[in-house]
Amino acid sequence: KAKLRLDSFEGISQGGDSGAVVIAGKPAQSLLLKRLRLPISSEDHMPPEGKPQPDPSEIALLEWWIEAGATKRPLRELKVPPDISRILEARLGGDYKAKFQQGAKPFEAKLEALGQDGASASSGK
Repeated sequence: KAKLRLDSFEGISQGGDSGAVVIAGKPAQSLLLKRLRLPISSEDHMPPEGKPQPDPSEIALLEWWIEAGATKRPLRELKVPPDISRILEARLGGDYKAKFQQGAKPFEAKLEALGQDGASASSGK
């Protein structure tokens, strides 16, 4: 919908017909978060009704990632606040920090892995 791709860093960076969906460092101005937080009955809500919806912790991760610069840098290079660390520990395991210190994949790959349940489908308006 609207040529928006959310399945890669490049797709997110490119945006869709409505323009940029992520404004690095400015989550309150990022269309992606605005659309995720709309009532599900809204025509502009992302993802569309009937598709898997992100849970609050997934939205919190996206908000933090955008605030951190919406970067492709590895997670080990980003400052992770305690609330986000708890979410990452719950989703990736308590040893996620050690894995990243050893040179794990960029944060984008982990975001994609979190979306494997279908929540990262290409959608938008």
